[in-house]
Parts: sequence; C-alpha cells; structure tokens
Amino acid sequence: MSLSGPTAEALIAQSCAIITALSLIVALMFLARWRWKVALTIFVGIALVYAAVWHGVSEKLSRAWFFLQADNNRTYEQYRSLVWSEAYFPGNVNKETDAFLKIVYRDDANPGQVAKSSDVLSVYYALVEKPSAKSVLLLGDDAKSYRPYFEKAGLICSEKAEGDKKYDVIFVASRPDWMVFSDHPERGDFEKNLKSLSPKGVLAWCIDVRLASPGRFKSYMEAFPLENAHLWMSDNSRWVLTARANAKQIKLSNALEIFSRDNTIENLSGTFTDTLPDLFASYAGSKEEIMPALEAVEAEGKFENFFSAVRLAFQEDASHFRMRPEFIVKESSPKVDWIVKGESDDEICKLVMERIEKNFAARRNVIRGEIALRKGDSTAVESFSRAALVNRGDSMLRSRRSIIKTQAKNFLKFGNYAAAALSYDCLVMIDPNDVESLVAYAKVLSKLGKGDLAEKARERAKELLKNEK
Repeated sequence: MSLSGPTAEALIAQSCAIITALSLIVALMFLARWRWKVALTIFVGIALVYAAVWHGVSEKLSRAWFFLQADNNRTYEQYRSLVWSEAYFPGNVNKETDAFLKIVYRDDANPGQVAKSSDVLSVYYALVEKPSAKSVLLLGDDAKSYRPYFEKAGLICSEKAEGDKKYDVIFVASRPDWMVFSDHPERGDFEKNLKSLSPKGVLAWCIDVRLASPGRFKSYMEAFPLENAHLWMSDNSRWVLTARANAKQIKLSNALEIFSRDNTIENLSGTFTDTLPDLFASYAGSKEEIMPALEAVEAEGKFENFFSAVRLAFQEDASHFRMRPEFIVKESSPKVDWIVKGESDDEICKLVMERIEKNFAARRNVIRGEIALRKGDSTAVESFSRAALVNRGDSMLRSRRSIIKTQAKNFLKFGNYAAAALSYDCLVMIDPNDVESLVAYAKVLSKLGKGDLAEKARERAKELLKNEK
C-alpha cells in the first residue's frame, strides 16, 4: 500500500529525528563548557519528554492502521485528514471518527461486546485446561481487566505473588511491547513466575499481535517456557498461549462440566459461546504444530519490534507484514489428542469431536473470507456464508463483521461503491437479518445501477422490520 504523498510514518520519523537532534545539540553546547552534569540533566529531561510523547503516539498507531486498511483508493489528503489530524490529536476528533475508533480498537473505556467476548473467552482458554482451578495470579498491566471474569468464574484473584503460595492459574496480559514503558515479559520473567505455579497448574499468556511481525511472534513462542503450549485465537488482535505445568491429557468430561456451571453461563452470556466445541473454534494448534510455519522467519527482538511497528501500522509489503491467522491456520485441523474421553459417554464424545471439527472448518472459511475481502475478491462472500452456516457465533467472524461494517460505511462515504457492495454482500451473508446492512446494501446497489437487486434488499429489510413489530 502506498500514499500519494509523504506517509504519516515519515512524518513521525522526521519529528523524532528533529527532537533527537535538538536534544543532542543542547547537550553538546553544555559539554563544550564542561558542564556535564547540566548537560546530562537536560538530555535526560528532553529524552523523558520525548518518550512520553512517543508513548501517547504509539498507543494510537494501531487505531490509525484501520483507516489505512479501509480503502486503498483514498488520496493522501483524505488519509492525512482521517489518520494524522483526527487520530493523533484527540482534541480534533469528531464524533464519527471517535465512534469508529471505539469500534475497531479494543479500548478499555468502551470495550464493546466483541472485545468483551474476546476477554471472556481468553479466561476460559485457561480454565478449560484446569477445570478445577480455584486461584489465579494476574500479572501485567492489562491483566486487571480480566479479573471480573475470573471472579465470576469462582476463582480467587491475586495481583501479586504472596510468598511461597502456589496458584492454579497464572494469567499474564501485558501491554504491547512496541509501547514505551511496556511490561512485556521475556523468558526469564516467565521462568521466575513459574515458581508460583502449582504442580498441575496452567500458565496463560494473552498476546497483542496487532503490530507484531511473524518474526516477533516467533520470539513470543520461543519466550514461552512450557513446550506443551496451545494457541487460541478469538480474533485478529489478541491471541492466548496456554500450557499445563505437566503434559498430561485433560478429561473431556471435566472440560464439559465447565459449561454446566451457572457462573459460566452468566460469564459467557452474549459471546455466542455456549458449548465446548464453540470454545474450540478458536483453537489454532500446539506449539509443536505452529513452529514449523515460522521456521524460515528470523526471531525479532523487542527493540527491533518497537521501530518496525511504526512501519507495520502504515504500510506493508512483500518483505514486511503483520502476523495474521492464515500464517498458522492451515487446511488440516489442529490435533486435539491432548483431550481424552474421561467419564464421558462414547456417543457424547463422538458428537463433541465431530462438532469441534466442523467449527475448525468454519474458522478456516472465516480466514479465507478475510483474505479474499482484503484483495477485493468476490469469493469472500461464499467463504463467509459457509462459515456462518456452520458457526454463526464464531468469535473471529463476529469480530470481522464489526470491522467490515465500519469499512463498508467508509467505502460508501468516499464513493467507492464497488468495494462497499462487496462488503455489504458479505455482511448480509454473515447475518441475513441485519436490517441496517440490508438498507445500506440497497442504497449501494442503486448507486451501481442494479435496481432489481436493490429492490429485493429493501423488501427484505421491510419484511424484517414488519416481523419485529
């Protein structure tokens, strides 16, 4: 993707260079007079201001990225007005842009139902590996936001290890490591924290992959200390690695029991995840299955990622791209041989495994649809339709639906009717009862001169509204 003028990335780089150069000049001026203490103080002061400014800017990089992905045909002026002026300077954000950001960005102040679903599911990815868990140690700046869901699940939560106490679950959720002052853990941090994990406990790590390259994701996998790790993807933003302290299999009967609890039903309300197979729709595979896909990639360190994230936020090319589900999720389903029947009935076990396999297939169709839509390929409609027919509640499908709807509105706003039509076609296939999308779809079809199809969409919307009354 390219712009017809200097990119926002270039503007940031220029600003950084100017600030750095000025701080060095000031420091050298004082050094010339041998006032090294004053020079050092000034240099450190400017550096801290610079870091604080960058911290505020970097936190909005991922928000801006969604604007860039929305429409490749925008002019530089349109990009600049949407991304630079509005996304980077909160005082200049209009209501429409602010609403857009709240939809596509996981903001704790206004998380939205999709983000809430992802958070709750992240909790249950850990609990499914330890159904009998009674305590959890929450580590990292973002871990506190998961506390209500663990407490509702009946676990006693701690945010600091207490002496020699052992915990059934250690749940780590840090801010992205491309943000200044991030507490993103390294392997040594994990090994230290494992001392607080019970012998049969579960270690879970919630990872923000929005601006992570495949190389950086490989370094995450290598930093995770337990080899029997499992990767879960509720959406494209945050993935979860889980692993048991021992490599024993878990009983299907125990995992199924979780979904019979009242607190689970209450916790998962609104997530469209009512059963164990629904939860397993997000399972991507074991560490053993995933690492071969990253074999040709060189692991990227935290320092490298800090700077490459800027480029990933604004521009991707053949040699520099974001980590995406399709790099890991292949045509074959991941193995679930780490689950054994336990006390479950043979027939129930068979039905559950068959349903899990169908949900794996639905997730593959979600990813195919996303790839096709990114390319503007009409096959996206069929892929999303197949996914919705099997598992309409798939968490990634619901996440994509929110973003596609926002992109469709932007396409319509800027007159890209062909792209808007494709987006609305996908939305109608994902949810045929979405009146808002049907009405907008009819409008777009009329703009494209497809009056007959537009009329059918309008009639369908009227019928749904009539039935609601």
